[in-house]
Amino acid sequence: MQPDDHRNLGNELDLFHFQEEAPGMVFWHPRGLAIYRALEEAARRHVRREGYREVRGPQVLRRAIWERSGHWDHFRENMFVLEDEPARLAALKPVSCPGHLEIALRMAPSFRDLPLRLAELGVCHRNERSGALCGLFRLRQFVQDDGHVFCSEEQIVPEVARFCRGSLPSKCGSSRCTRPKRTPRFTSCGSSGTETSARRSTRATRASRSGSPWPTPPRSPSSS
Repeated sequence: MQPDDHRNLGNELDLFHFQEEAPGMVFWHPRGLAIYRALEEAARRHVRREGYREVRGPQVLRRAIWERSGHWDHFRENMFVLEDEPARLAALKPVSCPGHLEIALRMAPSFRDLPLRLAELGVCHRNERSGALCGLFRLRQFVQDDGHVFCSEEQIVPEVARFCRGSLPSKCGSSRCTRPKRTPRFTSCGSSGTETSARRSTRATRASRSGSPWPTPPRSPSSS
């Protein structure tokens, strides 16, 4: 480990430490937690400026919810699964998405209430392999600044453009960010079908290229 490795600096500056009894999880010291809280409050101020309302979902959800979201079939090996009751399985949340969907469903917003923007600084757990763990960069327990926008189809373009203009520059530190590739085995939650999902994805892509810092990729010869 190099002397300037952040894990060494965390020990030397009395900010945090790791130990074998809690692999991939951080022991925050008072000085480190003070810095952590300052960053957390900066994140909260930002999401409030962007019109998000903070929520908090459960840490443990039963299997049925993870099956509906697709995580049980596609992400189960990376989840901490436990037995809630005899023959009833549950899991620590690796993401906040299903909880936000349940909150939005219970709030039952009308079209006049849309877009509904929800955000959470949620504690997540992922059963990462020990060889993949890397200090604060790859953890089994971490806090995810997660947000979801529930909107009508007509609001997709302005909402994506709004997010790109307001969030990406401040998080990336520059105006040149790359658009993440879509994972083919997942579809949008609540999608009414492949055609609808593809149409929404196309609108979001168009919005990101027209009003965002994402660069437009060059056209390949086969697409002309």
